[in-house]
Amino acid sequence: MANQLSLILLLSWEIVSISTQNTNETSNGSLEEDRLMSHLRKALPKYTPPFDMQDKKVYNKLDIYEIIDVNEKEGLIVMNLLIYMYYNSQSAAWNPADYGGIDTIEVARQTFWTPDIVPLDAVKVTYDGFHHQIVESNGLVVAWSSMMTAQLACDFDMTNFPYDIQYCPVRLGPWIQHTGIYRAG
Repeated sequence: MANQLSLILLLSWEIVSISTQNTNETSNGSLEEDRLMSHLRKALPKYTPPFDMQDKKVYNKLDIYEIIDVNEKEGLIVMNLLIYMYYNSQSAAWNPADYGGIDTIEVARQTFWTPDIVPLDAVKVTYDGFHHQIVESNGLVVAWSSMMTAQLACDFDMTNFPYDIQYCPVRLGPWIQHTGIYRAG
């Protein structure tokens, strides 16, 4: 797996905020949403990457939400992480004025293609809550966002305790799909 994304997580507390945009509601908002969904279903496939995915790249973001446990003796850390996967597809873009001012739409998970990127070196992973997709009028597709509990193996160096900094690499990559189809950005 040549095109794997390697991340190094600096163990620190981080405040994570998730913001949502309100779409403009109109009296015929449902009709506008239906028209928009029809446009998006034509533009975005369900089982394959979009033909016009910008640079054939899927971008990933991991945020540390909570450190649950650190076991220095076993070399394990358990964390809650927020994971986001997104890509750009110009065929999915739309003019909000053509759809009653709707500039963002949230849909059920797996409505459109979702990359199969997973943490490759995690000992154990469970996905919790808010599996949904968001499409923005500029063609940005947030294909996956979820809370993830990951148990990771780490080599702890306690030589400089209590002034030590620990690094725990997390490699993300495709689980099944061939890396020639897209690459982690």
